[in-house]
Amino acid sequence: MASIAIKNIGPLSDTGTLKIGQFNIIIGKQSTGKSTLLKILCFCKWIEKRIMIDEDNLYNYSHYSRFLKE
Repeated sequence: MASIAIKNIGPLSDTGTLKIGQFNIIIGKQSTGKSTLLKILCFCKWIEKRIMIDEDNLYNYSHYSRFLKE
């Protein structure tokens, strides 16, 4: 099962390790970071797909801080 830990992005100060399954329910008050979390997960899935399509992309994202810059 995939997992992610997020620190200091928008309203998310430290999520700890979150397990990501095929179906996830995210509940919380307004302005607590639900949308931020979903945007981060979407971006990570997008990068994962790009790497699976062309393994040369792994080098592109693992060097020169491209992952952090995007």
